[in-house]
Amino acid sequence: MMQASASSSKRTVAISTSLVPAPGNPQSLNRYAYVYNNPLRYTDPTGHVAYHERTQADEIALWLNHYGIAINQDWGEIWDYSLNIYGWNEGSWDLSDLEAVQRAVQDLSTKMGGRASFVARVTPVSISRVRGSHTVKINGEERPVRGDALDASWWPVTYIRLFNECFEPGRPAEWTVVHELAHAWDFRWGEMGSEWIKAVALTTRARRPSRYAETNDMEHWAEVVKAWVYPESISTNPRMLHPLYYRYMNIAVGGW
Repeated sequence: MMQASASSSKRTVAISTSLVPAPGNPQSLNRYAYVYNNPLRYTDPTGHVAYHERTQADEIALWLNHYGIAINQDWGEIWDYSLNIYGWNEGSWDLSDLEAVQRAVQDLSTKMGGRASFVARVTPVSISRVRGSHTVKINGEERPVRGDALDASWWPVTYIRLFNECFEPGRPAEWTVVHELAHAWDFRWGEMGSEWIKAVALTTRARRPSRYAETNDMEHWAEVVKAWVYPESISTNPRMLHPLYYRYMNIAVGGW
């Protein structure tokens, strides 16, 4: 069910939202009041954020573009030919999702020495938000994944997908984003990262930073990068990052 409002230039569709953003506010219980009963001033481009947040979302996408990250920008105004009115594409991103990606890119690039180093070693990258879950078989067991990265051999771009599990409470989404960006870094440099990490592990017999790092050398590399950027991701785990891993990461940033 939809309600349509009209202005002098075009008509706009207000669609009921599935969220109750402020349960303590009785107005929030009206699912058509998510635009404060003023659809000409406020709208909800993704189904989860109000119109006044759209500018901030666009600014984040532009900021990421300066770092070589292309966001699948699927929110915004569309023309509904069946109703002959303007409406909003619901989109897949929440504003908080975009903010988490931005923080992850900022954290990794800072660790790498700045934007120029990040762009040269990691990008170009395309990131999409997938509404749903995805599983992979690990050691014979189907497990949900938070994200994945695909190396497009026909074009020098790494395609990253972020699933619902990435943004679930209890675990920072930034950890997953940096993990997937580490795959992009590895792809960009001919999997040199995972090859070197394998050599370090064989030489030092150092424990891998997580159980997931035991999956293969590429996941080992991505988990090391995540722990390098976010040491707290393994702070409660006895598998502390070996000092030679830190030394190796400094070589990777300075010498590739």
